[in-house]
Amino acid sequence: MADTLPADALLTLVQMLSPSYPVGAFAYSHGLEWAVQNGDVTGQDSLADWLHGVLRHGAGQADALFLALLQSFLDEVTFERGQAGERLS
Repeated sequence: MADTLPADALLTLVQMLSPSYPVGAFAYSHGLEWAVQNGDVTGQDSLADWLHGVLRHGAGQADALFLALLQSFLDEVTFERGQAGERLS
């Protein structure tokens, strides 16, 4: 494949998507439990506001960018393998 990620760049991307990154009590919820306990999220409207903030200004935006980059990479690899007649699994 001509246009692939270098091994170190791919490793960095995979590490960012690993369940062990980031480490912390609220690593996957972005602190939603704390927001509920603190009274910041009390229902549907406040949850929507909270999610908007996470996706617009918080780590959720980075998560979305990492996932989009990974999907783009996987689409390209799948396309190139298909063009080369390789079996896709």
